[in-house]
Amino acid sequence: FERGIPHILEGGPTVNGLPLWPQIYYLMRCGFPDAAADLAEQAKGQIEGEGGLFHHHIRQYVNSGDSRTVSSGSLGKLVQEYTVQVRRGSDPFRRVCYVLLARMESSGDDTMSLVEDDYHLLFNSIEDYLWLRLNLVREDSRGSGAGLNTGKRLLLRKVQEEVLSFGSAHFDPKGDRSFQYVHVLLLTCQYKAALEYMSRSSSADLTDTAHLALAMYYYGLVEAGEAPLDEKESPRLDTLPELIWRYVKEFSRPYPREAAMYMFLFRDSILRHSLLRMLMLDTGEYDAIVGSTKSDAQRKGALDELWQYSGEPVEAKNLLIASAAEAADNNGDRDAALALYALCGEEERVTSILLHVLSAQLLGPNNDGKRKILRRAEEHRRTVQNSSGIIRDAKLERSFSTLLNLYKFFNLKESGKFSQAWETIKQLNILPTRDDQLIQKAVEWKDGSRDLNEDVTDRIGDILVAAMECLAEMYSSERRRSSAQGGAEVRTEIKAYARVLVNFAGILQLPSDVSAKTIRIEVLMS
Repeated sequence: FERGIPHILEGGPTVNGLPLWPQIYYLMRCGFPDAAADLAEQAKGQIEGEGGLFHHHIRQYVNSGDSRTVSSGSLGKLVQEYTVQVRRGSDPFRRVCYVLLARMESSGDDTMSLVEDDYHLLFNSIEDYLWLRLNLVREDSRGSGAGLNTGKRLLLRKVQEEVLSFGSAHFDPKGDRSFQYVHVLLLTCQYKAALEYMSRSSSADLTDTAHLALAMYYYGLVEAGEAPLDEKESPRLDTLPELIWRYVKEFSRPYPREAAMYMFLFRDSILRHSLLRMLMLDTGEYDAIVGSTKSDAQRKGALDELWQYSGEPVEAKNLLIASAAEAADNNGDRDAALALYALCGEEERVTSILLHVLSAQLLGPNNDGKRKILRRAEEHRRTVQNSSGIIRDAKLERSFSTLLNLYKFFNLKESGKFSQAWETIKQLNILPTRDDQLIQKAVEWKDGSRDLNEDVTDRIGDILVAAMECLAEMYSSERRRSSAQGGAEVRTEIKAYARVLVNFAGILQLPSDVSAKTIRIEVLMS
């Protein structure tokens, strides 16, 4: 107006020397409908002189509170005034003021529609256009539009469809202003669509996307969706959890505690547990995340600090850690499984895994991997020995101890210390050394033995052959001695041991190659 009053506004009502209707419109556009009503009241004489009651209608509109409606009677008068006088007039601001109060569809050929040129004159930005459309939206039929005019309501769904029909190409044509389109989607309550667009836009920052998503989730504007993908798969950003997972993976290894905090923002315990499991297994930072649940431990992890906010009992934390250990074991990551089971005090599960690995590597090469698992097993044995009753399964405990001693036996044998190896196996008392022990030892070694589990019993063939090889080496050593030194009695004793073991192999009905090896070794002693 500093540049002059447009000719289309000349001759209309004025207040303070300026056209009335633009002032009312801009007061409403800026969020001051009360001031707009006061201004209309000042000009009521001029308004009535034009044959209208707008000052009365806007006061009713303001007094309706948050509903921002007028009564059916006032609406009828508004529509009549608009149809007879306003729509055909030259003042676009007067038209839009009436449309705002009526809150009816303003596009097309509807009763309260604006003239096409009005949009170009009044709305200089998408924000202006959306402000008008959203101010006209009315989801219920109470107040304005009741009765006959219910069908003229502008529903939010239609505004949403308009925005989607324009598409991202209209609001972000170059693909470098993703938030412009996101802003429009948010204003029209299309929260999921906004997140989907941001998550796929090359110009959108993942940090912004993740935190916007969490804020909307916190206020209930979007749902968390299904549980995240299986640990073996890679996130596809199809759900909110997957979006957050993609974000935290950027810093989860150096800052696992901070990453865990994001998981606790999810209200659903199943979803939260799934994400925390993935975090443990992906980072391997078990001490930082889990800490220790052992009573004598001093370390605290992120779970210890954050669990109070989950509303779950402490026992659920141990179950979560155990489930992560189980997942690691199922995926073949034994190191992770051992660490996690130990951290949650599941020493029997630690024993079971170690037993299985030790059994598999019993005859393997003496490499770093084998030495590492053996050190881990010895450390675990000391832990078990120092904590009475920590393993309640006697069969498991005996099997574990037996297998560790078998490692000692095989190491002595591989080192050429055959006599020491034989004494070690004798002290274990797992093989018969006399004929009267054959049946008893066979019962102990048979499948389903109450004394040893299959990780040990499955190795009986290897143990028998190794023991026979020790006896053969001992026999050869004795035979090489000079007759002056004697040794016939010792050789006879060694052959007697060998005969017992050959008979033992026959009683156990071991594979034919095992029996053949034991017999061949015995023959070599003859």
